[in-house]
Amino acid sequence: MNVSTLQQFLRSLAVALQTTDTGLRTARDIDGAIRGLEPFRGLDLETFAAFLAKCDDFQRTGAVPTTAKIDLGALESSLQQITQLRTGAGDRATAKAELVGAQNALKAELTNLAMTAGLKGAFKPDPKWIDQQLSTIAVKAHAASLRELAVRIVGPEAFEAEDIKAEKQRLEKAITAAEWKLLAAEFSLPASTKGAKGIEEVLFKLTGHRPVKTKAPKKAPATPDAAKVTPHANRLAVLLERAKTEVQIPEAEIAAELKLLEDLTPPELVAVATQAGIVKPGKSKKEVLGRIEDKLSAGKRVMDQTEQ
Repeated sequence: MNVSTLQQFLRSLAVALQTTDTGLRTARDIDGAIRGLEPFRGLDLETFAAFLAKCDDFQRTGAVPTTAKIDLGALESSLQQITQLRTGAGDRATAKAELVGAQNALKAELTNLAMTAGLKGAFKPDPKWIDQQLSTIAVKAHAASLRELAVRIVGPEAFEAEDIKAEKQRLEKAITAAEWKLLAAEFSLPASTKGAKGIEEVLFKLTGHRPVKTKAPKKAPATPDAAKVTPHANRLAVLLERAKTEVQIPEAEIAAELKLLEDLTPPELVAVATQAGIVKPGKSKKEVLGRIEDKLSAGKRVMDQTEQ
């Protein structure tokens, strides 16, 4: 209950007293009291009572009560401890314990300060505050590590050193997504900066160097297995020779040969066709099989042309 509630009660009482002449005068007096209470309407009754007690002391003694001296030394010490922790780069577990202690000390000092000023209410710290401070501390440590690493990078070739590779990998694993947001701001990089690419961008900003991009060597084409290719090539060569002399190789025999060749890879098939005597057999399996079928069907085409 506060003074404004008391004012409302007095207003209702004044309305009830206005029915008689005597009551009307009393109602006017009450109205004056209501107006006199207006500057204090936000105070609770306990605080207002304490204020009236001070007024009584002044009326009896003529002395104005002085405000107790507020000692800000402890409060300032707690704030300095938090500032030192935030700018440090210590072990996470140790930093968390120290932050909790500093937070509790600050809470106690703020509560004492409020009580000295005549205020009420408990100061409740933000539960996310510890994690935010730990992220800030971690980012300071990561930024220091990146700057130390940058000093060792004197050219693009330095990125190939094993110790530098190891440190980059360590940082890539150590920096969390939440910490990357702060770290990107620390080095004025886009908010999306993160991971191995992010570390490379930070180091480029600090050194002006990037790792040398090496192209992966082209794989040499696989050499077909001669033991696998030769039997097929020899058999196909015989059929191709027959296609030159016979009027027509039976279609079933051609189909059977193509069936055997379908199991080969394109390089193996090209090697079989080439070794059997087909010039420019093609590259894909479809091309080579079509070329072989065309050669084996030469007799049929001759016969068809003769019949025409």
